[in-house]
Amino acid sequence: MTVISPSIDTYLSLSLIISTTWIYYSFIRPSTQKPRSQKAISAFLLLHTLYIIYHILVTPPPNLFKLLKVPVNTPTDTIRALLLKYSDDGAIPSHLERVVKRLSSFDLRTLYIRFGHNVLATCEYCLTYEDFAVYALPRPLLSYVRELAVVGIVSLDMNNRAHLRGFGVGTLIVAALAEIYYLATSPINIPPRGVEQDVFMWHDTLLKARHMLFLVLPLLIQHLPTLLPPTLPIRIPILSGLVQPPPGLTPSARLQLNQTTLQTLDHLLPALHLLKYTRAALMRTPETRERSEKWWKREAREGAWIRSDEGVKRAARAAGVGFDTAEEGGGEEGKLRTSARIAVDTLKKGGLASGGGGA
Repeated sequence: MTVISPSIDTYLSLSLIISTTWIYYSFIRPSTQKPRSQKAISAFLLLHTLYIIYHILVTPPPNLFKLLKVPVNTPTDTIRALLLKYSDDGAIPSHLERVVKRLSSFDLRTLYIRFGHNVLATCEYCLTYEDFAVYALPRPLLSYVRELAVVGIVSLDMNNRAHLRGFGVGTLIVAALAEIYYLATSPINIPPRGVEQDVFMWHDTLLKARHMLFLVLPLLIQHLPTLLPPTLPIRIPILSGLVQPPPGLTPSARLQLNQTTLQTLDHLLPALHLLKYTRAALMRTPETRERSEKWWKREAREGAWIRSDEGVKRAARAAGVGFDTAEEGGGEEGKLRTSARIAVDTLKKGGLASGGGGA
């Protein structure tokens, strides 16, 4: 007996249109040349979109009342008679028979509205509200966890969408908490028999809303930066920081920053000469020597943490003051490391010259 009538033709037509459009703009007439990693993420997003559309069009949540076009307060004998009428072999499948028997209870009928058809049809041991709630909870939670993984993949650094990760994760967490709250606390009023009154199907409606969120959110994260202007005309304190990437540096700003860094290093040279003599003076006293050694060890440890942090490296490269070694930078040494090495070489030469003159 068929309970769901899938719209396969609609899904196949829509999938063909979406896939053809994606192939056309990705390979035949791409607007810009994208790295292979971004193309892979775009293909993954296409498959995810088709997967969610499949659930929306082909496998909607089953509902006996909508299938039989009867109100929620219909007696179970009438429901059983209609199922036998539309049955192909004159019998009702076991899972539907279980649902019909449970619908004879008013409390279980409200749980049908709250938790959906599949929960009442598949949970054999469930008897109370708590049993059905525990049985129904893992499926939506796992779907949100899966969508969190999708948002994480779409917002990878290689896709230049890392600044939108918080927006996507926050939206999913709020949606999950809201769905659980409304499913658990919303009152359900079933009218008496003979009274025609629409009843809000909480499970089916929230499931459709969840699928629509899963469909729209990754696409929004992927395409929002291209839809928004570089700067919003009105700055919204929280939203602007979420949806807009951190500002980049223009070539002139990077040049000015490099010049400022070199000027700072030039001013540091006399201070470093003074530090050389101060350090020698500190080493003469045991107490100051012990404190100095502890301080330099702590500074070395913190410096190693900073230099090994990938986020700091990326920020330094973006600011034009990278400190990568030649091996880490693909054969090109970071500008800050080069400047520091030149400063150290100058100090060494100055130290040798001063030492030679004193002799």
